[in-house]
Amino acid sequence: SFFQRNMMSILDIVKLRGANRNNKIKIVLTAICLASYQYHIGFYEGCPIFNRLAYSFCHANVWHLAVNLFVLWSIQGKLYLIAPLAIAVYSSLLPMYVTDPTMGLSGFLFAWFGIAWGKALKPWSGFIAVLPYLCITMLISNVNGLLHLYAFLIGLILSYIYFKCCYLIKTRK
Repeated sequence: SFFQRNMMSILDIVKLRGANRNNKIKIVLTAICLASYQYHIGFYEGCPIFNRLAYSFCHANVWHLAVNLFVLWSIQGKLYLIAPLAIAVYSSLLPMYVTDPTMGLSGFLFAWFGIAWGKALKPWSGFIAVLPYLCITMLISNVNGLLHLYAFLIGLILSYIYFKCCYLIKTRK
C-alpha cells in the first residue's frame, strides 16, 4: 500500500550518515506527516484507539501542516520522541469539549515544550513563556487549545518531577 511504501522510505531515512539525532527525528516526523497528509484521521469522543495513536501525524490542511513543521524544525534543544508522543496520546483521552475531530503535531510539540521546561527545572518560567501561545490557540476556532494545555502541563509536571528527583539523587552522592 501507499502507506507501507512510504514507511519503508522513512526507515531508510533513519540510516542517514552524518545527520545528528535531532535532525533524524525531525526528518522522520516530517516524512511521516507528509506521508499521512492525505489521511484525515483525528480523535473524537468514542473513536477507536488507532485514531488517538495516529492523529499527531495527520493534518487538516497544508497551512496546518506547514505551521507544525515550522515549529518542529525551529526546536533547538534535544528532541525527545517517545515521551511527547505518549503524552499527546494520553492527553487525547482527557475531556476536550470540541465537536470536530482533532489532528496535528501540536500536541506532540506542546508536550515537548513542557518536557524541555521541566528538565530545565524552571516550571513557572516555562508556563509564563508558553501561556500566550496557549491563550491564542484557545481563541482560534477549530483549534483544540485544551489539548495543547493538557500536553504542555503533563510534559512540564512529569519532567520536572523526574529531573528534580535525578538532581536530588545526584547531589546526595
